[in-house]
Amino acid sequence: MIPDPQEEKAAPELRNWFRRMGWQMPIMVVILGLISFVLLIWMNKINQGQRRDFDHCDALMDIQINSTAFHLWLEEAITGDATVDIQKVWESIDLASSLVEAILAGGKSEHGVIMQPLKDSALRKGMEDLKPLLAQIKKIGLQRMRKPETSGIGSAMDELFDEVFKEIQIKARALEILLERDFIRHQDSVSRLFWGILLAWTFVVVVAITGLWHREARRRLAEEALADAKNQLEIKVAERTKDLRRVNDQLRHLSSQLLTAQEKERKRIAAELHDELGASLALLRIEFTLIEKNLNADQRELRERCRRNLEYIGLVAGNVSRISRNLSPYLLEDLGFSAALRSLLSDFGKRLNIQVTSEIPELENLFPQDVETTSYRIIQESLTNISKHAQAQHVSLVIKIADDEVCFTVEDDGKGFNVEQEKRKDALKRGMGLPTMEERVRILGGSFELWSQEGQGSRTTFCIPKNEGGPP
Repeated sequence: MIPDPQEEKAAPELRNWFRRMGWQMPIMVVILGLISFVLLIWMNKINQGQRRDFDHCDALMDIQINSTAFHLWLEEAITGDATVDIQKVWESIDLASSLVEAILAGGKSEHGVIMQPLKDSALRKGMEDLKPLLAQIKKIGLQRMRKPETSGIGSAMDELFDEVFKEIQIKARALEILLERDFIRHQDSVSRLFWGILLAWTFVVVVAITGLWHREARRRLAEEALADAKNQLEIKVAERTKDLRRVNDQLRHLSSQLLTAQEKERKRIAAELHDELGASLALLRIEFTLIEKNLNADQRELRERCRRNLEYIGLVAGNVSRISRNLSPYLLEDLGFSAALRSLLSDFGKRLNIQVTSEIPELENLFPQDVETTSYRIIQESLTNISKHAQAQHVSLVIKIADDEVCFTVEDDGKGFNVEQEKRKDALKRGMGLPTMEERVRILGGSFELWSQEGQGSRTTFCIPKNEGGPP
């Protein structure tokens, strides 16, 4: 086969280009690395903005829930329902007002999240419009409680009360839409940054691999032509291989950052679940409230059912908020609750090289899936605390099934600590591990107990009701 003269001329030119790129490649890698670092910082800033939007949206939903609870319980109290806790009625509207202040000026949400002050002018105006409406509905509620005989259902005062309540819900939903749009805008920016980083490093990989291939080809040709140049070529190959190894290390670091971005994407999906389903539950609660208002006075059983449904809707709304912050572990879906716990204990023991024992009966069909997930997270947090602080040599998990509840006990033989002293610590120094565990057990309607003494280990026990997994 006769070689093409044009191809023979083009081949040396291409090799010369890659030879010249040899000293420029590290500079390109450094420059692209710096650009990627800046983009990652920018991405982190955008993600912080997303988190602020999520916290504000979560607090806004709590405002809607508390104002709805105030509306419902006040109507029940005026109609003569003696089971209504009047103090709880006023606490709900006061909590809604305090959440508005926390969103505007910064402060804690109902779940203990520290929120940054709201800076967007349109959102601030909307929140400031909510303040007088909440004050107005509370004032109307006080007037109705003073004169229930003239402000019952169907009265002019009742109609005004309903109008103000509807306006609060409309404005709150409009603010949620603004926050959702801002969240989507941030997510679009993160997506563009992600693809920018990926394309930049793809270019580096392609150029590096192509350059290496041409250098290997030159080395083989040089070995066939000049035996005395073999050592020099091997030195060059070793140097280029070292450069490639450095690039691969940087690519591994980038892969780690991409996994972090993937986790943030999962959180975004959870946030969308929270917003959409949470809004639907709020609307469903309004519908139940309207149904109850239209019932006759002698339909007490139906009214009681509406009240229980409204309380259950409130519980479901709280669970949705919690689930959106923690996606279910895949082991629960793939292996089942009992097998997932055994796997968790086994991996924990192997990772820390300590003795682990367990008594785990079959727990399938005892709890709903969300209760299994929450129980799994509580046990996981207990093991995390042990690995960080206990310096234990033995850890055990014992699960006992009683007639109406299941009790979980995690115990270790570590160095222990003073429980009362730990509880007296400032919240920032104490951390969120133990309070989070207690809160999760409380949501499930169970009981939580922590025992520990210095030098004698620690024991964490929590019990949750069977079948229900929550308060009746």
